[in-house]
Amino acid sequence: MKKLLVKGLSFGLHKKGGRNNGTISVPRRGAIVKRLYRFIDTHRVILPGIPGFLFIRSLYDPNRSAKIALILYPNGILAYILSANYTAEQETVLNLNAPVKRKDKGWSNYLKLLPSGTIIFNLELIPGLGGKYSRAAGNSVLLLRNDPKFKNHVLIKLKSGEHRLISNNSIASVGIVSNHQHFLRNYKKAGVIRRFGIRPRVRPFAMNPVDHPMAGRTKGGCQEQNRNGKLTLGISTRHNKNINLILLTRRQTKIKRLH
Repeated sequence: MKKLLVKGLSFGLHKKGGRNNGTISVPRRGAIVKRLYRFIDTHRVILPGIPGFLFIRSLYDPNRSAKIALILYPNGILAYILSANYTAEQETVLNLNAPVKRKDKGWSNYLKLLPSGTIIFNLELIPGLGGKYSRAAGNSVLLLRNDPKFKNHVLIKLKSGEHRLISNNSIASVGIVSNHQHFLRNYKKAGVIRRFGIRPRVRPFAMNPVDHPMAGRTKGGCQEQNRNGKLTLGISTRHNKNINLILLTRRQTKIKRLH
């Protein structure tokens, strides 16, 4: 695919190889292909006098699973945004402070102006901080209810089945994130994965006892641990407990028991 880069919107990434001050923090990483990082406008700020822009071209971004789009604002400014599914080139996409329809793919608006049942992506968790939810390929969020009953909030449903209350002043884009068939990609050979910076894995049980807590043939029956001896199965990885005010229904999880 022909590259289309805009000067000032990208810079070279520094390779870290999974190290933090020389210590391996993420194992099996390194030797990644050089790549540029593209600045993505996840804020989609609604500016007065600039209602929309021209969708120029959909592009590949090596830093994410979704495709990005190069856009041109009426004042001549170029920017990259997350591309929505089924958005054609040379199509006008708008940032509006007015009601929009569900079929307006890629259009951005405040949640309070979107009808109930709208599928959205690039959703802000806190107004003004930019999109945080649903930015991966094929992802989306369902706006369940936009009701005055919730006062300054709307009810959304995440892909995990979780129901949350979000401020109705947050901005989101209508539609589904592009490249929805990303999960069907066939990498074909190990060399492709190596170019992503993922190196071969050695099973802990195949190591020597000095190299891993689970190593050695006499360690049979021990619980799964990492190199530091911390249990890795059945332990909650969620640390944010102060969300009861905005969380109505928790996500469905499988209970893993330790033996």
